[in-house]
Amino acid sequence: MPATPYFELDLKKLAFNYTELKNKLTEVFERNEIAYSIKTNSLPAIVQELVHAGSGMEAASLKELKTAVAAKAAAKTSFLVLNSPAKTPAEIRFAEKNHALIHADSFQELDILAKTVPKARIGLRLNYGSNKFGFDGI
Repeated sequence: MPATPYFELDLKKLAFNYTELKNKLTEVFERNEIAYSIKTNSLPAIVQELVHAGSGMEAASLKELKTAVAAKAAAKTSFLVLNSPAKTPAEIRFAEKNHALIHADSFQELDILAKTVPKARIGLRLNYGSNKFGFDGI
């Protein structure tokens, strides 16, 4: 055992756990999607393994979007979600260009998206009083 902390990564176990989760979800919900939050751990090996297993990617920055697009290109099967309360115009345009689902957090953001990327796929992030992000009271 090393004297300093280290991170041990078992990609086979990661893929197995993803597949188990996907199978359990599918037993209950015929149509479901899983999107891994890249900010959780953006190690390329993790992102690649999950994309190859079938996971989508959830990004909150341009750097994360680029990581997801690179992984998606390698697998040709994954989907992408941009989910951030403070999207920049560059992030919005990059997400739309790469066919990402863009989550909107407010009516003000919907107006910005309508003007910036009117043909983009849009999702709504709803807030039921549990946090500070998303549409309130819907």
